[in-house]
Amino acid sequence: MRSKVVTLGGQEYRIDQLPMRPNREWREQLGEPLTELVSLLGGFQNLQIDSAGGIAKIITVIKDVLLGSMDRLLEALYAYSPVLAADRERIEREAYDDEALAALGVAVSLAYPLDMALAVLKPGGLSAMPISSNSRSVNGGNGTPMPTVPRKRTTKT
Repeated sequence: MRSKVVTLGGQEYRIDQLPMRPNREWREQLGEPLTELVSLLGGFQNLQIDSAGGIAKIITVIKDVLLGSMDRLLEALYAYSPVLAADRERIEREAYDDEALAALGVAVSLAYPLDMALAVLKPGGLSAMPISSNSRSVNGGNGTPMPTVPRKRTTKT
């Protein structure tokens, strides 16, 4: 699928998949804020919530994630889709953050076509094309059954 439809502020938009090079460049740009988010959230595993310092750290991380990163993620969404960037003013006036995050998820699914990769990796892989019985096989045969009666040899002189 080369495009997907998203709804922002009650209006549908079609997000088109970018070609390989622009897709790769967009993924590289997206990687920076995502790496920062992961590093911010990575500190939660050893966090003690029973202390005032632990609660303050949670509040700081939530503030950083929700305030700073949301703007970066919106920029990434607009960078992926010129259609959305063109209607940015209306989208920011009428759409909700959860709609924008869902649209970003669609853009990510177009930039990282993992559904295709998973189809290849799952048991059975992609559906195979049927092979004609007239196709040449690996051993050189063409798929025609051998006759049960030997052919008559003729010699021309």
